Amino acid sequence: MNSILEYKKYFIRATENAAIACAQLRGCKDKNKADQAAVNGMRVTLKDSPVDVRVAIGEGEIDEAPMLYIGEKLGTKIKDDQILSLDIAVDPLECTKNCANNSPNAMTVMAVSERNHLFRAPDTYMNKLVVGKISKDIVSLDYSIKENISNISNEMNKPIKRLKAIVLDRERNQYIVDELNELNVDLEMISDGDVAASLRVATGEADVYMGIGSAPEGVIAATAVKGLGGFFEGRLHFHTKEARERALLMSDYKVDEKINMDKLCSSTNSIFVATGVCDGWIPGVSFDGDIATTQSFIIDVGNNKIEKIKNKYSVKDINEYILKGVK
Repeated sequence: MNSILEYKKYFIRATENAAIACAQLRGCKDKNKADQAAVNGMRVTLKDSPVDVRVAIGEGEIDEAPMLYIGEKLGTKIKDDQILSLDIAVDPLECTKNCANNSPNAMTVMAVSERNHLFRAPDTYMNKLVVGKISKDIVSLDYSIKENISNISNEMNKPIKRLKAIVLDRERNQYIVDELNELNVDLEMISDGDVAASLRVATGEADVYMGIGSAPEGVIAATAVKGLGGFFEGRLHFHTKEARERALLMSDYKVDEKINMDKLCSSTNSIFVATGVCDGWIPGVSFDGDIATTQSFIIDVGNNKIEKIKNKYSVKDINEYILKGVK
């Protein structure tokens, strides 16, 4: 069986080109403009790469943003029996508002796996629970918030008031915030960026991430957390009746059941790739005249390894390449 690592350079290049394209728009105050630049960079690069890729789950339907759409096929080797057919879960620009405001943790991200091994669902919401290696066997979405926090505290031998919890700042998560405050947990609210939040928990910078965020980011984050040896569990949360009906048509699972990370990413022949746009968990793109320096992380799920990659590119060359591909 082909290893997905044979193709990693093409996916790294796709996130790098997307990052360079949208990093030039940091602080522009227009999140869709930044998102479109990232989409263009990623799509053009993958379209030109010698791969056979299908978008299993994409981003953009909820807010009608630019997107790589579900079912889209990319690459110059589509239906080539000599190479591995792959699926991607993708967010060309995670934290669009952060890029538009030049705030931390904007990044270009994707999860890549063998065909039919990434969870497929419409762009809806997902209730998520993430912990690191130490706590992975003692938490569940089926438990109450209090029970999960108590279990983490006991397992880590750490007082509850010293536990670091991250929650996405949305009205739908207020019940979680209220209970965590009542328990006196050290709570960090984030405006966006639940992929970065999951990575921070899986690498030990925080103890738990919980709450309802976007489903595409859930699949992407679950792949990364799996490669880092942590715990990720999700349950779809539908914002419309139509999203629920579409989910029923797309997959053979029971849509109200919790989904563990081995369902979200069912093959160890998988990778997570991310390139920083704004400084944060991953350093953002830096510019020195015409030279852009990118910093990326790739997580090899099968070998539980994380690799840091730094590259330099001509901004002019990247812009001309993307513009030509879009035309």
